[in-house]
Amino acid sequence: MKTASWLKAGLLGIVLSSNIANAPSKSHLSLLDKSKPHYSQFEKNLLLIANDNTYAFSNSLDVLVLEKEKWHSIFSNDSTNTIIYDTKTSEVLDVRPTVFAQTQEERNKIVLDSLQSIFLGGFLPKNEFLNLYEKVPTQHEINVDVLNKIHQEFLGIKMPEQKSKRPIGMVFGKKHKITDGITRMSPFIEYYLKRLDEKNMHPNFLVIPLIESSYNHKAKSRANAVGAFQITYHTGKDLGLTISRQRGGVRVYDYRRHPLEAFEKSSDYMKRLEDITPKFKFLAPIKYNYGPNRRVFKNLKTPKQALEVIANLNKETKNYLPEILAVQEVLHDLIIAGYWNGFIPEKIKISKLEKTIGIKEVKEELNVEREDFLKFNPQYEFPNKNIDYKISKGRKIILPAD
Repeated sequence: MKTASWLKAGLLGIVLSSNIANAPSKSHLSLLDKSKPHYSQFEKNLLLIANDNTYAFSNSLDVLVLEKEKWHSIFSNDSTNTIIYDTKTSEVLDVRPTVFAQTQEERNKIVLDSLQSIFLGGFLPKNEFLNLYEKVPTQHEINVDVLNKIHQEFLGIKMPEQKSKRPIGMVFGKKHKITDGITRMSPFIEYYLKRLDEKNMHPNFLVIPLIESSYNHKAKSRANAVGAFQITYHTGKDLGLTISRQRGGVRVYDYRRHPLEAFEKSSDYMKRLEDITPKFKFLAPIKYNYGPNRRVFKNLKTPKQALEVIANLNKETKNYLPEILAVQEVLHDLIIAGYWNGFIPEKIKISKLEKTIGIKEVKEELNVEREDFLKFNPQYEFPNKNIDYKISKGRKIILPAD
């Protein structure tokens, strides 16, 4: 049996095991729990992604557990809520309605109002708190000495002497990053899961583009990583993706943006990373983000050692694994809550061009409007509508299904 043959197994009431030998086979499709709510095929596909715990880590490392809980709070709230957390420990301190500030001064007042509630239970009048906060040297940080003074002067409480600060982070909820990303992914999900099954890979690989770009195939990062899978120019070339030269700041075709080709190359890359350290599959996404050949990954013998390495990496990389697990949990919650009830994803078909055609010929040759062609084929960018850009024979293109 293929390692990933359980990809198509029913997931109603099932939490997938990371022990593949004991995983349900495809024949279990007939054994779905009839007492559970009916799920569409699309929702079943999403449950495959949400319930695969391949990259799960042990709860013994508190710093990662708190980080996962923070990201769960971020991804389960939309932008009408603000999550306030301790940037040192990642502990979520408060979730409160977002007040959109027009100026930095207004934002500071919102921050202070929240901090007052968090640390003082609302006992201190805001104006007195603001006066004391002026002595804090760094914005958005609560100085323990100032807190001591607050307690001593207004509450009559003597606090233990401390020299550290408690840095506070604030971030808007990002639920839309998941919901928008799933909508963008929906036309391709059946293709993705089928190919992952054929590659003996795990479906939660599909969480990575949700985090990287919210499945925006046109995305471009500050580091010039491009596409849903956020591939840099040199990595794209190394992976064999076709990338045209820039002309006037535009690449007419860039297969880092191709929904299928970029998936194929990035999933192959992830598979190689998983196969390098089969005992520590949860390290694969970390290496995907951080680089596979770093010295810190050498000579790891136990999962605990690997987790301790992760906990000491830079902030972005340390967050990566907890983000994946948090997104899976939130995705599962949204499905159970019926968020995608009645949602029907667009269907696609994949074709190879039998001859070279111009963009002005797509309607006649392919029976599709220019706008729809570019929507399903974001690898192309044709900025000048007066130029009949050519699409070469043999190119793999995506079309809306009939």
